[in-house]
Amino acid sequence: GEDYNWNITDFNVYIDYGEFYKDTHNRIKRQVEYALRYWETDPHNYLSRQVSFELSDNPNSEITIKFVDAYTPTKNCKGDEEYYCAEFTGNDYDGDGVYDQYYQLNIQIPSKKVEHYSWLVGYSIAHTFRVDSNADRDLPPPFRKPYTESERSNWWKKYQY
Repeated sequence: GEDYNWNITDFNVYIDYGEFYKDTHNRIKRQVEYALRYWETDPHNYLSRQVSFELSDNPNSEITIKFVDAYTPTKNCKGDEEYYCAEFTGNDYDGDGVYDQYYQLNIQIPSKKVEHYSWLVGYSIAHTFRVDSNADRDLPPPFRKPYTESERSNWWKKYQY
């Protein structure tokens, strides 16, 4: 629990839809909101803090999500990932090459075929909340392997109230 990795608990989230048609925007936005709501309610008590999220127009938000042509290759996200790439940026205070605290998460989804945006967003965020060695194993059930395509597409339905 002491491994909460951000110095904030209220996050701004910026979505860059790229060339996606307007009618797709609402669907994507809703899918992203499902993931954010899951983490706000934290039904599996994964977090040591209460967090909140707000969609923002600021491209420098703590969490940015870019689709297809909005994708910008970076050092860790080359642009050839089939499904998505998540990149964290943070401060390494003790110089050991590991971020001690995050200040930005950039999620890129280059494929137009992916339907499970919601799961990818929820999963990426999960990985920024804790850096301890068990973070992977301890992920809440929806984000734990094995996961099938249909589980990834429908995971959030259980958590909508």
